[in-house]
Amino acid sequence: MSMKYFLVLVLGLSVLTGCSSGSVKKAAKTQEVQLVKNIAPGYFKPHWMPDGKKLLVTGVQDKGLHLFDLSSEKMTTLCTDKGAGRNVAVSGDGRHIAYSAFNLIKRRRANTIHLLDGEEHNKAIFSDRAPCKIIGWNAGKLLYLVDNTLHAYDPAAGTDTAEPKDITVGYADMDLHLVWYDHGQTSVLDPLGKGNYIWAETSPDGKHLVFNFAGSGTRICDAKGKIVASLQRLHAAHWTKDGRWLIGMDERDDGLKFTSSDIYKVSKDGKTRINLTENTSVIALYPRLSPDEKQVVFHSPEGWLYTLQVQ
Repeated sequence: MSMKYFLVLVLGLSVLTGCSSGSVKKAAKTQEVQLVKNIAPGYFKPHWMPDGKKLLVTGVQDKGLHLFDLSSEKMTTLCTDKGAGRNVAVSGDGRHIAYSAFNLIKRRRANTIHLLDGEEHNKAIFSDRAPCKIIGWNAGKLLYLVDNTLHAYDPAAGTDTAEPKDITVGYADMDLHLVWYDHGQTSVLDPLGKGNYIWAETSPDGKHLVFNFAGSGTRICDAKGKIVASLQRLHAAHWTKDGRWLIGMDERDDGLKFTSSDIYKVSKDGKTRINLTENTSVIALYPRLSPDEKQVVFHSPEGWLYTLQVQ
């Protein structure tokens, strides 16, 4: 399974044939990127915490999780697990951070899902040899897969439910199929046929799913798998809160390293593309919108963190 994910990530980062049928617009009053001050390089995949005052980051090769306070400029290490930054999700209220990692238990590899609370207590809510994957948070519950079975963990009640009947969500499963889950019923969509579906995220209204089909670009489909829009090259895309736009990256590489990457804001119909980083030569990777959607944070290949005002 791990080798398959590796191959898919390589595919996802490989050079694609880019063509665009939509209009390309310049961002009005495009701002220069700002280096996040007093933080050394070597931090990657930043996530905004819900209060907009802290950044959750990981280290080289996704090792560990750290919290950087933008006001005090203090860095706090939350964990040092290998792979902790690969699959992470923050609850809407910011009280819980979920991440997956692997550990050795009695000399055998165990896949583990951890939950960090606001007091930095670390609790393993799942640990087994079975493969697992975090999907995200939904109505205060952590959604995750174990052998492609959806689970919902409620941290308030301390309960875990397999195949919950009160959840609707779309995702890419452990075998890289595109899946729609609706109140206990799982449907494999795979709208483009056999292949690898990655970077999937459900729209805020719960009616659509953005996904990347490795080697073929990013699209949006409905709950039945019908393609409703093509976004061309827009990797690791995330929805805005109103569901009208998506923010993602268009990165290029030479097979060994990134050679360029820009951040784009693309309308949900794919007809309008705005290059947010056209005024910088920084290779901008894995953008995330701030809670108020006025800023984007991203990292460079060296692990410098930057922010950019969005209008």
